[in-house]
Amino acid sequence: MNKSTILILLLAISATTAVDVNCNFMKAVFGGSNILTCFANQVRESIGCAEPDEINIVNECDLPANTTVDDVEGIFSKGIEWPRFPINLWKKLPKLKAIEMDGAGLDTLRSTYFFNLTNLVHLSFPRNKFTKLQGRLFRHCPGLKWVRFNDNPDLINIGFNLFGNLPYLKEINFGGIGCGEADDDMKSTDSTLFSRFASRLMRTCPPDEEDLADDMENMECTFNTDAESESKPKDSKEGSNET
Repeated sequence: MNKSTILILLLAISATTAVDVNCNFMKAVFGGSNILTCFANQVRESIGCAEPDEINIVNECDLPANTTVDDVEGIFSKGIEWPRFPINLWKKLPKLKAIEMDGAGLDTLRSTYFFNLTNLVHLSFPRNKFTKLQGRLFRHCPGLKWVRFNDNPDLINIGFNLFGNLPYLKEINFGGIGCGEADDDMKSTDSTLFSRFASRLMRTCPPDEEDLADDMENMECTFNTDAESESKPKDSKEGSNET
């Protein structure tokens, strides 16, 4: 096997899937403030050298003058299928305040997907394909004010303590959940189904298997983040004072 063949194989092994997003960038009142928002108009899965499932803004050149991707604080998508939720949003969009994915075909969310997104105040996932929300899903988003999962007819399993660490909540919307396979009477009383979950939402309980798995991932993420920051060169000039 020659060197070029080995190189091609190594590149193939190292290539990972990414979520490519093409945006219309504009300021919009979103999440309670006027923020620079990516209005997604095209989303696709691609093979590249990005981190696994990392979001890739393919048209950064269309950003407003004197702004960078770091300045994007909102993602809005309606009626566009996403291959998955991009789990490393914090690396590309560290200032995110608001996410809305309406009819995106999503069926899975994990607490690790929101790791380091401490500025989030608005999360909205109407008309998706969720069947379950794990307990403590929003453990990394203590500032959340608006949470919406309305019109997810197959959502029938909600984990304990979903909102237990969210002291600033103003609105939750779970209308139209759990009626995908229900009879007509049940479909007309979906609020009754939600009331069955209500006592669980702020109830403290031991973590389930998903919680424990996410805790392990969080420890690894935190360790890697700390290691990266420690590896960066520091200004070691003695006697200098910062103002």
